[in-house]
Amino acid sequence: MAIDRTFTIPAGADALKSFFEKQAQERMDLKMFFGEMAWEGNTMNFKSGLGEGSIALSDNEAKIHIELSMFGNAMSGQIEGALEKFPEMFTKSQQ
Repeated sequence: MAIDRTFTIPAGADALKSFFEKQAQERMDLKMFFGEMAWEGNTMNFKSGLGEGSIALSDNEAKIHIELSMFGNAMSGQIEGALEKFPEMFTKSQQ
């Protein structure tokens, strides 16, 4: 199963990248989800026991693609729920 989401977030790619880097380092739940991470420009590629995918950032947009593993598939509802919170989390972090 794959999850694909595109979010419109009123910020530049650099601000979005800083936000994702900080969240991935500070939040234990995201560390576990993202597992191994590597940035290529404004795209973060990741792989964990839940699946693998990427977050591609551009000005005002974040595109998330995840190919879920069998374990990730069982948690797809929770993963999708967490993803839907990213725009609000970003907005709150900027206040």
